Amino acid sequence: MSRIAPDNETQRQYWNEPGGSAWTDWQERMDVQLAPMGDAAIEALRVQPGERVVDIGCGCGHTTLQVAELVGRTGAVVGLDISAPMLARCVQRAATSSVANASFVLADAQVASVDDIGGAADVLVSRFGVMFFADPVAAFSNMLTFVKPGGRLSFVCWQTPSANGWMSALGRELVGLFPDRPPLDPIAPGPFAFADPDRIRAILTASGWEGVRVTNCIRTMHLFGTSDFDTAVEGSLQIGVAARLLVGATDEQKAGARSKAEEVMRTMWAEGGAMVDGACWLVTATR
Repeated sequence: MSRIAPDNETQRQYWNEPGGSAWTDWQERMDVQLAPMGDAAIEALRVQPGERVVDIGCGCGHTTLQVAELVGRTGAVVGLDISAPMLARCVQRAATSSVANASFVLADAQVASVDDIGGAADVLVSRFGVMFFADPVAAFSNMLTFVKPGGRLSFVCWQTPSANGWMSALGRELVGLFPDRPPLDPIAPGPFAFADPDRIRAILTASGWEGVRVTNCIRTMHLFGTSDFDTAVEGSLQIGVAARLLVGATDEQKAGARSKAEEVMRTMWAEGGAMVDGACWLVTATR
């Protein structure tokens, strides 16, 4: 792996241990859930055959493989992430799908070089992979160097917790189980770090990006891609805000969390599973 920004070390540890393992285990279900959002980010770019694309925070590679098909044999896509287990899944999926124009790089986008990604790209894309940098201005300034003049950027990020109650409600319910935990910083690296559209504009503008647009994007999602209640409950404990709270939890806290998760899931459950509206921002910019 290329060097990592010291202030991103906590993220590196999380995404290479509990976080990365959980998302790899739940990859198929999370791809079903998040596909509408990833589609929005890709559609905004109007990717052309022959273009070179970098997928920032590519996770298990769903958007990377989608873009690989769009750019065709004359194009190429690089999936970049700090999670070794998730990138291992990417490599496996590409091989299974016989995708020859996708490659994957273990690197921190805040400090990686153009050489690390194999040369300048035409396009950067991300599906919920850019909200975890300790210094987002430094990260987006560095990512600006990844693209050629005129290069395009598109990503999706979550709006406020209140606009995404399907994700934040359980976290609020669990706070009482962890009285010694400090209150969460609303702009700390994490799912909701880019909830404020004015902050997004300020970060990208300070980083040198131009033509910044932040557009409301609401898509209906099939929560955890399942019609099985118990599977959905388990997913809510393994993925997202609750998963981070439960790192190092006692057995008693875990049992309490499961009970809370069942209560919250029942409020969303219907025949066929939980269909929820995910509220995100679709952000585009150019170099």
